[in-house]
Amino acid sequence: MSVGVVPKILAVAVLLVGVPAGCSLWSYTATKQSPSSTTTRANAAGATASTGVHASSHSAAASAPVLGSSTSGPKGYGTARPSEINGGGDSSGIVSGVRWSSWGAAQASGTGTASYVGPGQALADGKPEKATVVALDLGTCGGKPAYRKLTWYFPQHGQHLDPANVQNICDT
Repeated sequence: MSVGVVPKILAVAVLLVGVPAGCSLWSYTATKQSPSSTTTRANAAGATASTGVHASSHSAAASAPVLGSSTSGPKGYGTARPSEINGGGDSSGIVSGVRWSSWGAAQASGTGTASYVGPGQALADGKPEKATVVALDLGTCGGKPAYRKLTWYFPQHGQHLDPANVQNICDT
């Protein structure tokens, strides 16, 4: 088998089988920066295989900010564009069905469902309602690009984004 065939077979095997999260068999290097660019994959032995994947899609995925730190809560934290945010504890710390309308800029926003507790109500009296979710303070957290602060509020009840009422979600 020629030297050029082995990397191609290995690349096909990796694409078919997949690589477990957190593992990296390949490093990506762009050969061109045009829309018709080809990405060259190089393994540790220096052999390369060419794929039809655009280099820009790899760099965008690799640099997409995450929401805080994975130690900030049991679900959604440490991931990009989470559909559920759960800070642990009671129901007031959960937003589900989150749909992000923006992500990657200085501030990300979306909507989801959270427990609304009105003035003078007990936490147990909270009702699920549409909430606006805002992630802000884009920087680094644990060495990764991340939104370091988070809040959600209920505009239908007269609430608005209040920078003084945001959670720090970066533990590192």
